[in-house]
Amino acid sequence: MTLDLIRSLVNDGLLELGDLATDEGRFSPWTDKLDVSIERIRHVYVSIFEEENVWPWHMWLKLAETGEKVARETEPQLQRLPNDDRGPR
Repeated sequence: MTLDLIRSLVNDGLLELGDLATDEGRFSPWTDKLDVSIERIRHVYVSIFEEENVWPWHMWLKLAETGEKVARETEPQLQRLPNDDRGPR
């Protein structure tokens, strides 16, 4: 389910996949096709899930311009919801 969610958010243009591979430790987007990137994640996430100091740092997600636009449009709606309807915080 996690990989399906990541695939969906990237495919919809809301997020970018990448890592912090630059000398400055800044986000560097992956240039692979989405299927290849998902397999990269699957390999590390499934194969070495027990190694909590490895897989969480293997891949980074960056909010894409479209994702930021959707988030900004959604935020006022969330602010109007009673606290019980916002989910866990």
